[in-house]
Amino acid sequence: MRRAGPLDTAFFGLEAPGHPLHGMAVMVLDPASVPGGYSFARFRRFIASRLPGIPPLRQRPVSMPMGLARPGWVDSDVDICDHVVRCVRPGATLVEVAAYAAAFASVPLDRTKPLWTMHVLEGLDDGSIAIVAKVHHSLMDGVAGMDFLASMFSLRPHANPVVPVGGATRRVPNHAARVALTLPDLLTMPLRSASAVVETGQAARRLVALARRDRLSLPRPPRMRWNGELGPRRSVALTSLPLAAVKELSHCTGATVNDVVLSLVGGACRTYLERRGELPATSLVAAVPVSTHDTDPRGGDVAAAGNGKGGQVDAKPARGRSPASGPANALSIVPSGLGTDVANPKERLVVVSEAMQRAKRLHEALGADTLTTLLAVPNPLLLSGAARLYLGLRLADRAPLAANILVSDVPGPPVPLYFGGARLLGLFPLGPVYDGVGLNVTVVSCEDALGFGLVSSPAVLEDIDALAQGIGEELTALCQACGVRARPKARHAKVDSP
Repeated sequence: MRRAGPLDTAFFGLEAPGHPLHGMAVMVLDPASVPGGYSFARFRRFIASRLPGIPPLRQRPVSMPMGLARPGWVDSDVDICDHVVRCVRPGATLVEVAAYAAAFASVPLDRTKPLWTMHVLEGLDDGSIAIVAKVHHSLMDGVAGMDFLASMFSLRPHANPVVPVGGATRRVPNHAARVALTLPDLLTMPLRSASAVVETGQAARRLVALARRDRLSLPRPPRMRWNGELGPRRSVALTSLPLAAVKELSHCTGATVNDVVLSLVGGACRTYLERRGELPATSLVAAVPVSTHDTDPRGGDVAAAGNGKGGQVDAKPARGRSPASGPANALSIVPSGLGTDVANPKERLVVVSEAMQRAKRLHEALGADTLTTLLAVPNPLLLSGAARLYLGLRLADRAPLAANILVSDVPGPPVPLYFGGARLLGLFPLGPVYDGVGLNVTVVSCEDALGFGLVSSPAVLEDIDALAQGIGEELTALCQACGVRARPKARHAKVDSP
């Protein structure tokens, strides 16, 4: 049985009613290139044929007694009909695909089965089809998601042969065996707690020394409309921008692609809030996930937070990482200002780039493994209890904020890809939200485009489409300010869950 890692356990334990913690993606495909012609039955057979190469999609969770230890994963029979569902939507637009995704985002995954599902939407207005996929966050982070993508897609219409990957054992431990697995976790909790105290103290000393030497401090986020209680419904917006324009901005300014993305999000937020008379005097703060796959114990390359300079990936893809046997999530978080207090787009990019440089230095001082060390202490019972207390007492409206928005930029495939023979036309990632941080902007590069997926709740952000549209407008303004000739046109769609 494969045991969940500390971050995997956190995503498992903190999930609560109305607050599912799964990641999603909307993939738009052209069925015209499918060898032999597209059919749903052929598509479902294709997906089933790829499962031997993706162990996490064949595994279901096994909880320990009373939730006193990290859960495990065992291989399970997969009824493909339970996981791959056909939905006919004649004439559906990208807006209606987003509508479907918003409703789908509100529904938690069934923990008695492998924690994933794909809905195939047929009959879109332009002849394309869309897959709305959902995978629990305990099974993957952004880098692992790209690994899954590589396992499902091929470089040509005819799929590559599947390379089977061994998974966990199929044997489900009986109650006595699970008690035996629980005892070491309980007995070592004091040691893990002591380790966390020592690591936190060392990190605090490093941060204080850095703050004194470089006069750095953690940014303080102002409270915004989406930093409170969300409710169970979700709103979704999808938009895409030309990657060439973002790369050109990166080249001519010396900023990274990730800096440009953060600046665009900051500019869109500034415009949105200013038009509604809600713009704060201080900058909004983004929580930026940083991949720590295959890094050294002190954190390695913090630039794995997003795409690198000029569109090149700063961090190398994980090599030799085995999601079948190890933790699925390996990440840390850095806080960065979004420059929403700066009116000029070009000056804002400079401010954001400098903020990310400070964030990287803070992250290096803190250590990439600090978050994992802290999360290794509580068990799922404590995590779920803390979540119930936090949500039940509505502490999001009163607790100090760590960030206003979660912004994740994941490097994706730079070449044309095919899914079951169908050409990938667009890829839009969608991350989870939670009370307190009610806006998630996830970005992935796909061939010549950047796909943005925005997720919030209509209870706090009823017009998320305006924010998505503002990202494209901000790119146009930034191009003009920097003298870049690109005239970007964004394709966007928004919807709320019913």
